[in-house]
Amino acid sequence: MRTYITTLLAASAAAGTIAGCASTNTLGGDDAGIVLDLDAPARPDAAFPEGTDAFTPGPPDAFVAPPECGNRRIEPGEECDDGNLTPDDGCSADCVRDPYCGDGGPPDPGEVCDDGNNLSGDGCRGDCLSNEMCGNGVLDLHRGEVCDGTPGCGADCRTIMGCGNGTMEAGEQCDDGNTTRWDGCGADCRDEVSVVLEGLQFGDEMVGCDYSGDGDPDNRFATALGPALALINMFLGGGGPGGGGGGGGPTFLLSFLGLDDPQGIDDPSLRTAWLLGDRAGMGGGYTVDPSSLQGDLTPITSLESSITSRALEGGPEDLDLPIAFLPITLGRGHLSGTTTQSGGELSGLEDGLICGGVPVQAMSFLSASMLEMFGGMGGFMIEIGDPCDGSTEDPTLADMMIGGGMISILRLRPTSPDVDLDGDGLESFEVVRTGPRGCQAVVTACIDGDGTRIEGRGCYDDERIADGYSSALTFTGTRAEITGVSP
Repeated sequence: MRTYITTLLAASAAAGTIAGCASTNTLGGDDAGIVLDLDAPARPDAAFPEGTDAFTPGPPDAFVAPPECGNRRIEPGEECDDGNLTPDDGCSADCVRDPYCGDGGPPDPGEVCDDGNNLSGDGCRGDCLSNEMCGNGVLDLHRGEVCDGTPGCGADCRTIMGCGNGTMEAGEQCDDGNTTRWDGCGADCRDEVSVVLEGLQFGDEMVGCDYSGDGDPDNRFATALGPALALINMFLGGGGPGGGGGGGGPTFLLSFLGLDDPQGIDDPSLRTAWLLGDRAGMGGGYTVDPSSLQGDLTPITSLESSITSRALEGGPEDLDLPIAFLPITLGRGHLSGTTTQSGGELSGLEDGLICGGVPVQAMSFLSASMLEMFGGMGGFMIEIGDPCDGSTEDPTLADMMIGGGMISILRLRPTSPDVDLDGDGLESFEVVRTGPRGCQAVVTACIDGDGTRIEGRGCYDDERIADGYSSALTFTGTRAEITGVSP
């Protein structure tokens, strides 16, 4: 065990109450995908042989019972479980998802393409409704198009005749004499409408999207972290203006690309972009951090969206979210919220929610040493046990979430991923969790959804282990002026 003089902030002891997180970690069936026998009698910690510093770790925990389709618990090998065995309702009688955008099969009715993911910019848009070719009559904003098949549209779909000449013409909302992005008037001569996010944080178990198909929100990320979720939210900056503004956190922006309705009340097709921002200084407003832009200044991360009677909906889309210390991907991402209006314009966003599956590999990015370092940066120290298998390899947050453990006084219950991101059924894991008292459980083998066994610590970083934890980020938004791109 590492030796520390632990000076944990008193707030950490009550972290379960921060940001609405539960103070206990009652899991119900959420740990069904872990290769653990949670009903077996607890084994005593392995003892140190007298006169030595060595110990013999306990064996990996026993495999759980086979999955039971229809019990509302997504278990290893299942893709969904909506609590019934009714066919053709989105989840089949053997807990396999009905055909969906991103399954990689022949295009289903209504689909134009399906390349096996929900990622735009790769030749098949994330919603499977465009092959992203100029000339197909579909406006693919993620590919930098500003028009497609409309009068005056350039041959490359990236210019509109007359836009940028400094004279307002029919169909234009603005014309500032150029087609530069992020100066208030976009390359399509439409006003660039954006909001700055406030109170951004990972939500508790009561919020999320329905990935199991049972009609209830799923948020196993919050279930796994329990009271430790408050620590992650502290790193976002404390929930003030901007990303966490008041706490000195990063600033996040949402920009509405191709918005036809300036009020944001009804718009059947637009693209909502996620951006990192910087305050523009004394003049007010924000500039866009270039790390969130592609070479042509189009956003790296955006979702195909629509607004109906003020209800914003976006996705599905595989999203890369640059979040400062934790750049993550949300598989099968969704966006929702309610727009607000003032003075005939969109003025903000209420009840904002971005949810998706956080891949288990993202949790392996944060090692015990890094967590301890972040704790020191936050003004307190984090204590994490040495690995239970007796190795010197640093445990990671993935080990802690899958196998359970302690982060100082905060307990994590063992919880497996629940979003099948690669379509082969949920994966499972073997965990060593016995050793010297206070040791940290670690994953020693992974079983892919197709049954392939992958040995070794860090097996969850193998590309075949691709499932994720359902999660949700909550926020509100206030109208923000973007004045350029940061140097």
